[in-house]
Amino acid sequence: MRIAPVLSALLAALTMQAALADVDLLARGGEIEFRFNTGILEAYGIEIHAEGTLADQPPADPQGHRHIRFPGTDLDSLAMEAPNLALRSFPTGGLNYSGRLEFVHGEKRLALNDFTLSTTATTPPSFHLEDEHGQAWLTLDHVHFELMDEADWLSLRYMDIRVAPALAVALGIPQLAGRAIGGVFASSPIVDRADGLEPLDSCKIEHANWPTDEGFDADIAMTAMGTPEFGRCQDCDGADGGPMVIIPSATLTNEGSADVPWWLQFTGPFPPYDNDQHPYLIWSLYRLSADGQFEMIAVSGLKHTFYTINIGLQCPCPGGNILWSGCVDIYAVNSNDIGTYLAPRNEVVPDQGLWGRCQSFFDPECDGSQSQDSGSGYENRLLVMESELDPDAHPDARYFLDAWYVTRDETNIFNAMAWLEISPAWDGSTWSFPISPDTAMNQGSVLDAWVTGEQDGTSRSVVETDNGIIVVAVQTTDLGDDSWRYDYAVFNYDFMIATIEGSAPDLQVTSNRGLIGLQVPAFSSVEVDGLDFARADRLNGQDWTMARESDHVRWTDPGDTPLDWGMMYRFTLVADHPPVQSELKLKFGGEENEFVGLSSLAPSPSIFADRFE
Repeated sequence: MRIAPVLSALLAALTMQAALADVDLLARGGEIEFRFNTGILEAYGIEIHAEGTLADQPPADPQGHRHIRFPGTDLDSLAMEAPNLALRSFPTGGLNYSGRLEFVHGEKRLALNDFTLSTTATTPPSFHLEDEHGQAWLTLDHVHFELMDEADWLSLRYMDIRVAPALAVALGIPQLAGRAIGGVFASSPIVDRADGLEPLDSCKIEHANWPTDEGFDADIAMTAMGTPEFGRCQDCDGADGGPMVIIPSATLTNEGSADVPWWLQFTGPFPPYDNDQHPYLIWSLYRLSADGQFEMIAVSGLKHTFYTINIGLQCPCPGGNILWSGCVDIYAVNSNDIGTYLAPRNEVVPDQGLWGRCQSFFDPECDGSQSQDSGSGYENRLLVMESELDPDAHPDARYFLDAWYVTRDETNIFNAMAWLEISPAWDGSTWSFPISPDTAMNQGSVLDAWVTGEQDGTSRSVVETDNGIIVVAVQTTDLGDDSWRYDYAVFNYDFMIATIEGSAPDLQVTSNRGLIGLQVPAFSSVEVDGLDFARADRLNGQDWTMARESDHVRWTDPGDTPLDWGMMYRFTLVADHPPVQSELKLKFGGEENEFVGLSSLAPSPSIFADRFE
């Protein structure tokens, strides 16, 4: 036994006990589980060896997550500030574990023996994984923390594992510094607590002010996004491999007066909707070409949210399944890549925030329990082909990633979404997506990066229907030869014509349909060419058909690629007439096949028949 480290740890434990008057809780021991993303580790040629484990489970999917568990020791304690049992910070200390974790890259090796999860005393909380000398080799952030079993246990979940600079250098891969390589889960018993710790009555479920209560409004705002991360890729070579998985992290704030339900799927039913209501998260990737064309090039599935940590200066309540007014929550890269919570988008009616749980992807038998998930590392993720990012194929292109929380009874969908400009880069092993240095996170629609509607030759129209919101933006370009290019971006935010059966919690979405047609006026005297189309999901479906007809140009869904909610399609034409204000037509899916007109720019005024024909 190494006497000096043991004496040091015992002294630290005694010091922590003496300082209990300044903190509320102490945790010690327990266990820790690493969930290493083999997709990114294999891309860099990194092997991980483990000894002294409680379990070492290989990934079910070849590029999934390897789970390695180690036992805790009594050699260190973690102090917590938890006024009214609302866990807020970890001011001092750490949690020690026995075992050996070794990273191997070629001839280079780094072994951690009897490592410590040490607090950084930051807000929001984060940790370092340190060796016996206090050297930090890994950083753990975006922590989901909770006091469990009547505050007898501390749970630290879904933490992102990021490579500290020292480890990146030691392995000879300096570009690995700061990259997320998996997640960490830890649990420890509470070994001491201050007297009189009780939750506030106002933080109990019976005192929640729900969005269904008169005078209380739900307003979930996206307030931060982290650098998106590479998840895994099939045959990546920097140019023509793929598909590749890209994963964001996100932070949100309840800026409304209502407390918002955040119930875990397949639990409940709970108030206020008598089901397991929770928000949903989606994200998408966009490219702005050097010649000004803007298009969505990849879309995620749908993330079911399940827990909120409830932090922030205006937040008095502990974490759990209600995002209280004024509170902040975070979701990590690791959390947003867990198949248990990832499903298709088309099961949710977005403008109502309803999930058709019955006969869904998770519950195909409609028995009220989850029988499957997105176990493959590529299922219901954001998937992009390398060819969409190749700088040789797309010189001087700019790229953007957005994310959006869909919440039932939301009063403002546009502050629930935000976007970043990123700079995709291939380092010879994987892609990285650093945030462009001149661009911070922008709250609102990603269309703001392209067309605000205030520039000459542009227009932006909002179509509000009983079934959701659609936005149509257009940018016209004078090509200099008596011709103009018209680029239309039709963004279906939360429009869906859906048929629903049953009642909460066993709703079923039996049919759903988005947009299936676009019509742009162009008199027969207008010369039109250069018809083009770009859909959001490049891996599934077919391009819409394009036709020049007597007084208009028409694009039509061939039957399997409607413009569904949360997606944007690009439509392009070139005409020999300059833009004038006119009326475009959008055609809806569903039995009625209705259409709606909207004001925009076109190469000629509109003269439409009474029907969309």
